[in-house]
Amino acid sequence: MLLLRKSKLLFICLTLVFMLTSIISIGNKVEAAPVNKPTIGQVKIGTKSSIVVKNVQLIPSDDKQTLAFTIQIVNNENKPIMFYDYWTKVKLSNGATIPVKLATNNANKSEISPKTSAEYTYVGTVNRTTKYTDVLIQLIKWDFSVANYTRVLGTIKMPATYTPLNNAKNIFIEGTKLWVGYKNFQSYQLEDEKRTEFDVEYTNLGYRTVTIPKYKYYFITPDKYVYEVNPVKTEDVKIQPKAKVNIKLKLVIPTSVKVTTGSVAIVYNDEQSKLEVPLLASQVKLATTVTTDKAETLGTEKGFVMDNNKYAIRLDSVQQLPLEDENIITSKVTVLNKSSEVLTIPDIIGVYYLDGVAIAADKVKKTQITSGVGIPANGSVELAIHTKAAYNTVYNSIKLELSNQLKTGSEEAFKEKITTYEVPKTSFANFSNVAVNDSAVFNTNGKSSGYKINSIQTYEGINSYLYNVLLEVENKDGRAADLSKLVAYFKGQNESYYPMKISEVKDKINPNGKILISLSTKIPSYSNTNAMKLVLGELIDENTYLSASEFDLPSEIQPDNDGNLKNLSVYPYKLSINAMTVDLDRNATLNIQYDLSKSNEYDVVPDGHSIVVELVDKDATYSKEYKFDSDLILGTQKQTLVAEMNIDNPNTKMLETDGFKINIYDQYEGYKKLLGTRMVYTIYIK
Repeated sequence: MLLLRKSKLLFICLTLVFMLTSIISIGNKVEAAPVNKPTIGQVKIGTKSSIVVKNVQLIPSDDKQTLAFTIQIVNNENKPIMFYDYWTKVKLSNGATIPVKLATNNANKSEISPKTSAEYTYVGTVNRTTKYTDVLIQLIKWDFSVANYTRVLGTIKMPATYTPLNNAKNIFIEGTKLWVGYKNFQSYQLEDEKRTEFDVEYTNLGYRTVTIPKYKYYFITPDKYVYEVNPVKTEDVKIQPKAKVNIKLKLVIPTSVKVTTGSVAIVYNDEQSKLEVPLLASQVKLATTVTTDKAETLGTEKGFVMDNNKYAIRLDSVQQLPLEDENIITSKVTVLNKSSEVLTIPDIIGVYYLDGVAIAADKVKKTQITSGVGIPANGSVELAIHTKAAYNTVYNSIKLELSNQLKTGSEEAFKEKITTYEVPKTSFANFSNVAVNDSAVFNTNGKSSGYKINSIQTYEGINSYLYNVLLEVENKDGRAADLSKLVAYFKGQNESYYPMKISEVKDKINPNGKILISLSTKIPSYSNTNAMKLVLGELIDENTYLSASEFDLPSEIQPDNDGNLKNLSVYPYKLSINAMTVDLDRNATLNIQYDLSKSNEYDVVPDGHSIVVELVDKDATYSKEYKFDSDLILGTQKQTLVAEMNIDNPNTKMLETDGFKINIYDQYEGYKKLLGTRMVYTIYIK
């Protein structure tokens, strides 16, 4: 019976050995090793050997703490010591037993050779109120000669004075010893955040080059609040023997947290336990001098460094642009390369403050104006930082905080502030002015286009006027291109803006080709249209543009209404009425002989215009619409208009009439513009 029990126990032990060996094999995947800490407690095994407990660490989270500790088995015997002969149990001062798992770091030995040592880290979780002095670590050996086949070698209790911050500052990576320290603390205030930059310095005390693992770093306040500390660079960092390397770290703490000291913990993700295992906690003191940067003014350059390369940034202009019921606030920013090599374009982001009130970060966008993937040596790129606000938002100045967004080891990128600019609204850039007969050139999304006003026409409605601008567009590139998406407004007095409808262009514009488009808007008849301007911009997406030009409007060319009805212009057509007669029977039939020509100056012209002929008989009017290219065709042609008058006696009608008044109109969008008038006295009775 005893033999059977021992056989079962032997099977259990062998199974445990297999499990531990499996766990140990996983350890080869992790390069980090436990910290070399002074002894907290130890027990003897054999005659000359011992098990040492060291590096007990607690890392808090919301409702728990991660507990980690290291045991070092020191073999001073002349034969191997088997690791799986020993195990640990953790208890708390209240009697609770805490399950722990063997972490994967440095667990690559199932036996400890004579005159060597090996370290093993265990990890588990305890509640948030657990203190170091509550932790009891039992060291146990399998022993089949005693009850329960286990023998407690000793229980290590944390000394009342224990703190992991007072111990040595060394870690091992792949068996190589490294010293760890922190320096170069700098803090500055940004609105509701305190940002601290500092370096973690590693010194290689070993004999071979090692790669520093991608550790995580946490800042822990005395009240156990934990803040992630982000490395600026996430690339692998190698360190040669006797060399030093510095890794820059960034810490952000709300200003509501008043703290000047704390600890920085180095941790790694353990594959076996799925916990973050602390390696080293070091006491640090944050910089006490917190600087608030003075806001810069327009045109001031501010230098900054990224990846040891020198850059500078400059705010060139701020402009407010109308867009429906909002205003776009756009800032033109230049990023300069201060080196003799091509550099990466920094990921510049901005935060707007209107009279000190921040606009949500997700409402601020960035657009690269200058094309390219890098900044040429001693060159620059231009960016636009833009946002939107309700058109009736009242403010006197804006602040634009510019930061360089850096990729870190965490999921969220870290913002490194560069500077803040403050610009009063009175210093906002005006629209660039374009005089009559001049053109404006826009460069948007890699395309270059020229714009020039060809002419303006006014059409009359019942209670409003339709203003129509014919705009010449030139493709200044060497490739055919679609018409850029445009935004256009008529700007009136008191900053009133009337959105304009833009005619559609389906075909591409040939290289160096020109087209004509129509911009039209309806304005109430009571509005003051003196000193109207055309505001024009190119959209970069469906509802954003970054700059605009303001065109002076030319004087409208009025038709020469001399009764000849010659060369009536409805661009690109010219209409001349050669002869008109009227035949009377039950109705009056107007016979029209005309000439129609068409200009080919532009590749594309807007359509939608028609001719309306109106016959006036005293107080009665009769009209008919004629469409170009269907009712009216090129060349010398004829057309008729039948005025259904229901005449009882044509002879009497002829004696009573003093001729018929004929009005010719250009009709567009339901509005009409008088082109000319002629009296017709040649009347026949049919």
